[in-house]
Amino acid sequence: MAHCRGLARVGLASAIAVASALASPVAAAQEPAPLVVYYAPQTAAPGVRDARDAIERAATSRGTAVVDLSAPAPLPPAAPAALRRAIESYHGFSYTQALAEIDAALAEAAVTGARGLRPVELSDLFIYRALALTAQGDTASAWDDFARAAAIDSTRTLDPARFSPGVLSSFQRAAAAAAAGERTRLSVDVDAACSVFVDARSHRPREELSVARGAHFVRVECPGAQEYGARIVADSAEQALRPALVAIEAPGDARVLEEARARGASSVLYARVSLGRSGQPSLATRRLAVATGKERARVVVGLERGGGQRVQKAIARMIDDVVAPRLDLRAAPPPERRWFEKPWLWGAVGVAVTAAVLLPFALDGGSEQGGFDVDVEGLP
Repeated sequence: MAHCRGLARVGLASAIAVASALASPVAAAQEPAPLVVYYAPQTAAPGVRDARDAIERAATSRGTAVVDLSAPAPLPPAAPAALRRAIESYHGFSYTQALAEIDAALAEAAVTGARGLRPVELSDLFIYRALALTAQGDTASAWDDFARAAAIDSTRTLDPARFSPGVLSSFQRAAAAAAAGERTRLSVDVDAACSVFVDARSHRPREELSVARGAHFVRVECPGAQEYGARIVADSAEQALRPALVAIEAPGDARVLEEARARGASSVLYARVSLGRSGQPSLATRRLAVATGKERARVVVGLERGGGQRVQKAIARMIDDVVAPRLDLRAAPPPERRWFEKPWLWGAVGVAVTAAVLLPFALDGGSEQGGFDVDVEGLP
């Protein structure tokens, strides 16, 4: 009898397994993990960095790759290092070398709006240029550079430990002339979400500034646009600068599908960061079928300014939602089964088999203690 009960348990387990497997939907063949194509505009927002990291981890866990088509970041500014070399050359009596380093730094500042330079460093470029010219006997050109340094910041007080009394006197005269001279009411007309820098100092968009007549450096950073930088000349009583901003265009579906085809992928996950007018980033993730280019799923999540674990968890959930096979089943429902392929039929057969196996033992074991209940899940 014990042997028969053992056979009953084996038969029961087999029946439950068969019934459960046949009663559940037939699993579709799993597609390979989709290629992931990522894009973000030029931004270093913490939430965007966290999103990129979360996408990288999700792709790695699924054995697929990430193709990053993000807008390239600007090259690191070389002007600060050039200024340091120029100062060393000046104190080493290499005045020609000092002038070459300063001219290179000023040329870069003219196209970047002095990116990477602090206000004191921007002023130092002109002061040390004046010193090197003075050492070479060109005092007239040296005075022009003192005047340019004063136009950038006429309120600066030079450190007597760094500069000689003659330099202090020359700069003070230039600063007094700049303060007493004509001024320009300068404004930079850009969207409120932009960041504005004039002579390496931060200002609000459309803020009216009083600047000395002469050359100034302007830099503008706007969401979704290339960084703007220029050297301008303030030469009128009122001047409104309207920078010609160049939009950063995200890759279209055609480019994304081209990347996927080149890697032999059957589907692609396009994760694209975009910035709203307020500068708040969001991430839209779409799954595209490479053969047809049709969208099969889409999820959008906002990226918090602070980033952190909350953003990373939201990204992980989003990736699961887009990649999940259940979305594929919804998009392409399986064909109608014939009557003998219906899972409820074979589920009923499984139950009948189970009952047939258990009935003799139920009749035989009525006077004994013990026994167990059977619960077959997934049956209609």
